[in-house]
Amino acid sequence: MNHSNSKGSRTKSPSNKSEKSFMSMDSTAMKNNLHEFYKTSKDKLLKLKAEIEEIENENEKQIMENELQKSKITELEIQNDKLIKENKESRQKIVEMNKEKFSLQAQNRQLKKEIDEIDKEIETIKLDNQYKIKVLQNDIEHISLQKETNLKNLKNKEMQEQLTEDKLNEEIEGYKKEIIKYQNLIEELHDQDNERNKIIVEETIEMTKFLENL
Repeated sequence: MNHSNSKGSRTKSPSNKSEKSFMSMDSTAMKNNLHEFYKTSKDKLLKLKAEIEEIENENEKQIMENELQKSKITELEIQNDKLIKENKESRQKIVEMNKEKFSLQAQNRQLKKEIDEIDKEIETIKLDNQYKIKVLQNDIEHISLQKETNLKNLKNKEMQEQLTEDKLNEEIEGYKKEIIKYQNLIEELHDQDNERNKIIVEETIEMTKFLENL
């Protein structure tokens, strides 16, 4: 039924050729469009595949980088834990050092106080010593003046004694001369007495003989 209609139509109307020609053109255009669509789709799919592969490569790189980052993070966490521990130890040391520092500061204040007291005591002793030194200097000056005066007096006394001694020596020499003189005189008198005694003895002997002859 369709075939009879188509054959009839081909024989009856000249417009059937033009319709077939139009349909043929449409089919060609459709084929071309499909070809272009396939080509475009293929290009898009290839491009999409390339992008997917690139994305996958990027993802693999990113995964590797993430692994490296995780490794670095783990290492950093270990270092961070170590630093936290060291920081804790350092803080403990700082606390102990601060305690020691406060203790040393307290000792320093105590030493400074003791030094100030010692300085005051030294200043007092210094002033006392200065006073004593001044008194001693005055005493030394007084003693020196007195010594000088005594030396002058001793020299004067020595000179006076020397003069007295010289005078006494002169007098002694005079006395010695007088003594020698008197000694000579006594010896002379003694000689005279001896002579006189001798005469007396002789006269006594003669008198005795005379008496005996009576």
